[in-house]
Amino acid sequence: MSAVNIPGFFLLDKRKTICIINDMAINEALLERAFHVSGLQTEDETVNLALEEFIKKRAMEDVISLFNSVEYDKDYDYKK
Repeated sequence: MSAVNIPGFFLLDKRKTICIINDMAINEALLERAFHVSGLQTEDETVNLALEEFIKKRAMEDVISLFNSVEYDKDYDYKK
């Protein structure tokens, strides 16, 4: 199985992520708010969920940016 290894940060493969972070500056107030809003059991779960939602949101923004970017043939009759 192929894996992406970023030195000093994490090992990522298709099945799981193993994270070892020694020093990361996270805004405690934001983490606390996200933890309570999420209703999850741990701060790790909260951070993982936040990252997943961030990625999904950016992917949706990419799709939305394609709206109205297709030019249609005015003479095309879809009923034929």
